[in-house]
Amino acid sequence: MLKTPFAAAALSLLVLSGCASGADPAEEVAPVATPAPSQEATAGAKTKANPGRKIAKRVAKIEPGATWHSEIESIDVTEPRRAEVHTSVVDPRGADGSPEAQQARSICLAVVSVMNDQGIADPSVTVFESDGTSFVLHGHPAYPEPCTEV
Repeated sequence: MLKTPFAAAALSLLVLSGCASGADPAEEVAPVATPAPSQEATAGAKTKANPGRKIAKRVAKIEPGATWHSEIESIDVTEPRRAEVHTSVVDPRGADGSPEAQQARSICLAVVSVMNDQGIADPSVTVFESDGTSFVLHGHPAYPEPCTEV
């Protein structure tokens, strides 16, 4: 059965040590700690978890020096074709489109452009004001024009 004397001795030792202890084998098993993921792995996961960061980096390259860049707080991709842009813009809701509305529209157009470049056809983009209200919409059935102030 056992072809080597070493294997037979090892098996005998295991059997004898288990029988001689008298304790329940389930109690003798030491808990195994799960190692924490490294910071590099965690950072990589965060980048992959939110493609909005990638879009934000590419948006930053559109119209370098434009004042609207500083208004972007975050870009979140909530679904494969849907992006939400949170800004610090506060709009007085002027009748002819305030400068703030023009900034929000520029932000929207830049995000749409980047998403189109990534092969995302017909993206849905919402630009929010600082208070969380919808400001500019793209790809919404009620507003067929690109990046419409609402």
